[in-house]
Amino acid sequence: LLEVDGGTLLATAINDYTVEIPVSDAVEGGPIIAYQMDGAEMQVRDKGPLWIVYPYDDTPEYRSEVIYSRSIWQLDRIEVAG
Repeated sequence: LLEVDGGTLLATAINDYTVEIPVSDAVEGGPIIAYQMDGAEMQVRDKGPLWIVYPYDDTPEYRSEVIYSRSIWQLDRIEVAG
């Protein structure tokens, strides 16, 4: 878990697509940064090497367009913003 009080995370993909993710989303049982799918490392052509994935199937609150838009694939970097 993050040791940051409040603020926003800026997640940027390799194509410079950027999304804002509230730090409050970084909770136990919340999103993960996936690097494997079905036991194999994800390649760029398969939305890898990293992908922010929320537990959509386990938590109905995560089934929204806002959350889906935060599920950035081909993740390159995450920065802490104000």
